[in-house]
Amino acid sequence: MGLTLSQVLLVGDEMHVYLKNRLNKILQTICSILVCLPLLTFNVQPTQAEVANNANNQIGVAIPSVLDVGFNFSCVLESGRVKCWGANDRGQLGNGSRVATLSPVYVSGITDAVSVVAGYNHACALLSDGKVKCWGHNGPGKISSNNWYGNFSSPVFVDVSNVVAISAGAEHTCALLSDGTVKCWGYNGQGQLGNGTFNNSATPVLAGVSNVVAISSGYYYSCALLSDGTVKCWGDNWAGQVGNGLIGNGNLGGIPSPVLVGISSVVAISAGNQQTCALLSDGKVKCWGHNGQGQLGNGTSNNSATPVLVDISNVVAISAGAGHTCALLSDGMVKCWGSNYYGKLGSNNHGWSIYPFPLSTDISNVVAIAAGEQHTCALLSDGFLS
Repeated sequence: MGLTLSQVLLVGDEMHVYLKNRLNKILQTICSILVCLPLLTFNVQPTQAEVANNANNQIGVAIPSVLDVGFNFSCVLESGRVKCWGANDRGQLGNGSRVATLSPVYVSGITDAVSVVAGYNHACALLSDGKVKCWGHNGPGKISSNNWYGNFSSPVFVDVSNVVAISAGAEHTCALLSDGTVKCWGYNGQGQLGNGTFNNSATPVLAGVSNVVAISSGYYYSCALLSDGTVKCWGDNWAGQVGNGLIGNGNLGGIPSPVLVGISSVVAISAGNQQTCALLSDGKVKCWGHNGQGQLGNGTSNNSATPVLVDISNVVAISAGAGHTCALLSDGMVKCWGSNYYGKLGSNNHGWSIYPFPLSTDISNVVAIAAGEQHTCALLSDGFLS
């Protein structure tokens, strides 16, 4: 659902070159920072020690390299460990309890994570050895084959290895393997596992796609960026978010096998609730799918089953959330469009926008963004979580 650095940038050499060049320029200070935009469902509050450490009441988080946001919780990677905060009714904070917290807490038993992703009410971490651990709500089987529809308040291993990137949807999870293939598991009622069936699976199944360099999972669908700059998507298509030129699922209930989207020269993808966006090599953005709140950013509120050009340029990263989308520009600024419910566009106007516009909040020097269900977060260059 939300976005991590491994999703907004290409997996492999291209990602590392971009990341190194971009962060070497911006991160000349001691560390990086996360700042969450206004009206976050669970606003993070500083401790007394943290207040003393920073006069602006910002929470210091040591060099977080990956960020993702779910429905009403958020997670960040910190030196191999994972911190989460917010709602915890399903164990989605992974700290062994089911008590919500306004301050980041460590996920239990993880010390070597290289990436973290958040779904609707579950989260997963990619470990340095290519294995995956998940926690939170397990319905139906998106974490483990044990305790279907139960909750895991501490991380458990998933039966998958050689993973280089992960992405979490509402009720399913996908992993990109080192050989360029993809495995998915969990709910499959709309074909979001991509294996040609509608059968749920608590064990990872191979999606019908190869030569993949990046993945992104939306609410009930997923997309893959291929090595030739094209995109394939599969799963729920009621608003055209699969991008196959058709709107609706027909008699099947979804698109169970990957289909080619009519787009090329793509360098990054992001799947939101029901809209998908692609960053092109020229710094422009195209989106497709649901557009009821203007989340496609093309000046209309009409759904589109084919990619439409967003009125924006000089983009270096994108993130599609629930009814809204945000883009990081080359100057470190952010523009968002779509629904502003809960203030997730960073605007004082609580309506919605069919065009991208700058944040009302004073945020600059951004290096990564993540759009979730009810809130949006930005990774800055000066080292704190606010």
